[in-house]
Amino acid sequence: MPSLEDRLTAEGTRSRVARACCELVARQVQTKRGLAGVGIKTALKLVTAVRPRFVEDVVSRLLPEFGRALEPYYARSIADGAAEQSIVADRFRAALVASPAATADVLLRVTDRRVDTAAPAVRKAYARLRSSAQRHVEAAVPDLAATLADFV
Repeated sequence: MPSLEDRLTAEGTRSRVARACCELVARQVQTKRGLAGVGIKTALKLVTAVRPRFVEDVVSRLLPEFGRALEPYYARSIADGAAEQSIVADRFRAALVASPAATADVLLRVTDRRVDTAAPAVRKAYARLRSSAQRHVEAAVPDLAATLADFV
């Protein structure tokens, strides 16, 4: 069976996964309220004003690393004896949702490593938002799990 990275980055699939993740980001950003919400919305607006496809490009570039980072969840879903792909997808979704803090941590480790090579404006925006990122990513895990399960 192909790895999660292979599934998410296969020809013809990668752009669909990136678009689906961008829609997820847009949904999540719209739910944010208060000062944190203003900060997130402002940062996203600034970045996308400079580069309209920024989020999609970043997601597409990071998909292989995200796939590798989430591979243990996917491998367990397969190892649980699921022969049918729909069962693997359900188990994968459940595994991510069962531990939103761990899922968020795995994903944020990827972005933390990569932000060092980003443009200064991106690093600055990321640094401002990083302290609250764990909470926001954890909140997005159910939506992320449903989104990714469509592609496994």
